[in-house]
Amino acid sequence: MNLIPILKAILSIVVGLLAGNLVSEVLEQIFVKSNLKSSLKINKQILILFSAVAKYILLLVGFILAIAQFDVSESIFQIFSLVVVFVVVVVIIYSLKDIISNMLAARILFGDGLIEIGDVIEIDGFSGKIVRVTPLAIEIETDEGDKILLPNYSLVNRKIIKKRNTIGK
Repeated sequence: MNLIPILKAILSIVVGLLAGNLVSEVLEQIFVKSNLKSSLKINKQILILFSAVAKYILLLVGFILAIAQFDVSESIFQIFSLVVVFVVVVVIIYSLKDIISNMLAARILFGDGLIEIGDVIEIDGFSGKIVRVTPLAIEIETDEGDKILLPNYSLVNRKIIKKRNTIGK
């Protein structure tokens, strides 16, 4: 048995892993730990997700290159590559379901003007003023000065009472 394809395969996986980790770290440094995040007005979790996706894509490329080192028929290699890409896409979509739900809920609640920053609302027995809205959550400040962070999707199925003094501002 020839060891050269095995060594090439191991090297491909190691290079993919190292490149993925390096790219992920660099993206986190650029996006999360610099001032670029605030200037782009993008949520930190989305940037971390983006760097993780980049990491796993590079690892996947390394894995596919490793398999290519062996004498595998082209059709089997293509089928395997499609299955792996399909699994990665399903995992990414599943990972993004909460983010997508929150963004859609934000569009429904705030895009249509149902509630806005400055409104005083009551939800689940507590009330407060909406002080900040992001694509993922709203921040409510209570009369006592406490800040409550609620995911946008959790507001869609709850009873929200908009206080009288903010109706028709």
